[in-house]
This record gives sequence, structure tokens and C-alpha cells, in this order.
Amino acid sequence: RNSHFSTIMKYEGDLYLLCTDIAFAHTHIVWERLDEVDGDTSYCDANFKVNNSSSDETAALAAAQAQEDLLVAGAIANTTDQD
Repeated sequence: RNSHFSTIMKYEGDLYLLCTDIAFAHTHIVWERLDEVDGDTSYCDANFKVNNSSSDETAALAAAQAQEDLLVAGAIANTTDQD
């Protein structure tokens, strides 16, 4: 159920986290650059090119929506199993 993993890489002096969330599966987002301590990071493609701010916002919203969808699906599955 909780089979998560993290991959961190250092490229040209910056740290990058591999984006493994299902929300990024159909986007060109591959890496999250970890350069801010307040959580305001940038999303990058496979070539470490930073996307514009609207793409970052879209990717972050998609990831949040996917997480919410998983929680709802889990709640429905638990309700169904109890019946």
C-alpha cells in the first residue's frame, strides 16, 4: 500500500527530487528542484529545464488533486468492504 521511494540527484550544484507521483505521469515534469526551504520549488523536465510558473502551478494542482482522488477512492473502498 505504501510503496513509495525517493530519488535525489545533484546536478550542476542543485538538488533534484524525482517526481514519482501519478499526477506527473502524463506531463513532461520529471524533476523537482529543491532550492527553496519554504516549499516554493520549481518543476523541471528531463533536461533539468525549469517550466514557467503557470506550468508549475498546473503540475502542483494536478498532484494535489491526484492525492485527494486517492483518499476518496480509499474511503469508498473501505465503505464497500464493510457492507
